[in-house]
Order: sequence, then C-alpha cells, then structure tokens
Amino acid sequence: KRSSPLRSCSSTVRAACSTGGMMRIHRMIRRIGGWIMGAVRKARTRVRDRTPASWREKVLAAAREFYERDIVDGTPEGNQVIGSEIIGGATGHPDPDYRNRKTAWCGFFVQCCFRKAGFNRALTLASAGKVLHPYGRYRSKALKGAPDWALDTRTGEIERIENLHRRVGKIRTVTELPGPVTPGDIVLHRKKKSWNGHVMLVESVDEDAGTVTVIEGNSMKTVGPDGRQRDGVGMRTFDLDDPYLACAVSPSDLDFDPVYRYFATRKRAEKASTKLQAEGAGNG
Repeated sequence: KRSSPLRSCSSTVRAACSTGGMMRIHRMIRRIGGWIMGAVRKARTRVRDRTPASWREKVLAAAREFYERDIVDGTPEGNQVIGSEIIGGATGHPDPDYRNRKTAWCGFFVQCCFRKAGFNRALTLASAGKVLHPYGRYRSKALKGAPDWALDTRTGEIERIENLHRRVGKIRTVTELPGPVTPGDIVLHRKKKSWNGHVMLVESVDEDAGTVTVIEGNSMKTVGPDGRQRDGVGMRTFDLDDPYLACAVSPSDLDFDPVYRYFATRKRAEKASTKLQAEGAGNG
C-alpha cells in the first residue's frame, strides 16, 4: 500500500525529532552560537581598541612621566624642567630663570598635567586656595574673571557652562574628605584650618587600607622613584581620614572637550560665535 505524502512528511519529522536527530540539531545550534559570540567578542575588542583614553588616564600618564624623570628642585636639571616644562606647560610662559623656591609650583604641576590631557585653556588654577574655582564649582566670585559661558563651535550656540554640564549630566564635583575619591582627582591639603594649602593629584586609592596615594610637585616631604625623600616631584600616601585633607575636586568631562570654548562674559562668547559664523559663510 502506497503511503500518502502527508504520512511521508510526518515520518521525516519524527525521524528528525528522534534522540539522534535532536542531538545533531543541538550541536549545530551550539556551533552557530559559538560563531556568533566569537564575532561579537572580536567586534567589542575592535571598539575598545578605538576608544580613546579618558582624561583621568591622560592626566595621570603625564604626572607619572614627570615622576619617573626624578625631578629635584634646586638642581640645575630640576630647575630647568620646573621652569620650562612645568610652569611653562601650565601657563604658556616658561620661566627659564627659575630657582629653588622662587615660585610655589604645586598648582602649576597639576595644571600642566591637566593641560597635557587637553583641559580647556580658559580654565586656570591660580592658587591652592582657589582650586575649587573654576575646577570644581561654577560662577564663583572667589576667582574674578573665571569662565562662565560656553560656546559650541559646531552650532554657534551659547549657554552658561553650569547649565550645559547639568543638561548633559556631566557636572564638576567637590567632595569633602573623608569621602570617595577617584584617581585623577585633585586633592587639597590645607594648612591647619585654612583652605589655602597644597594641591596634589590622586594616583591610586586603597579602600581596604583606607589610604590614598598622590603624585605632587613642590613638596619637601614627597618621595621620589629612588625611595628617598626630596623637594620636587614625588609620591606620598595619606590616610583617607587625615584631618588636613580638605576635599577632592573633579572637573567635568566637557572641560576636556575641544568642541566647547569658554568665556568669562556672554558678550565675548557672542563675538566669537559671530566670527565663527562669518568664517563658515566665507568657506561656504
């Protein structure tokens, strides 16, 4: 008796669904899944390879490079680096005649490292007492002339820096210590009860030990790569609850974005915007 086409189809399905058939299908699915996951991992690796280093990584890379060069204040080699590279890198005006203790340069060291990471050139670290302004806060009267307006060079739009940062969700922060700190933060070491003091960069944090290691310049108590105490660029470790560690300051990611230009007044920002538009019209 001849079987119908429907019966033949049913037999084929039953055979495929038998134990051996299911095993083969399972192995095939696993093989295909392995190919897909491998492709996904390769794609993720390519994306990571193209991802630029964060500003924190760049700041610390610059600081570690200075540290490894064994810079000692008061030596001919140290004075040359401090005056030309550190002070010059921070301000744009090298001091080739720098001499030991001629200038307090802990802030210049921090600012130089930030400049190397692409920090907005309109922002300056005038002194230790003003590290909060404008690195960590907005529209402060403590630092006259600090940038308050941002110009988007792509669109010509202008808005207050604080409003821009809050709208994007990337604001500057000031954390009273003891409190959470992150490598790349600026730490203010105050003198007694004064906010004026010494500024340092957070190199690493050991939460289990409750300590923070910093890289600093212009300190007589810092330790160089040779393990000896010196006056120059070096590292130190503090307890996170050290009463003289005042606060940790973290700029916004947008403070490193070359798309934005900062100005002290809206009038100056509008003038720059008009110039950009005129240049764009001329090029068009």
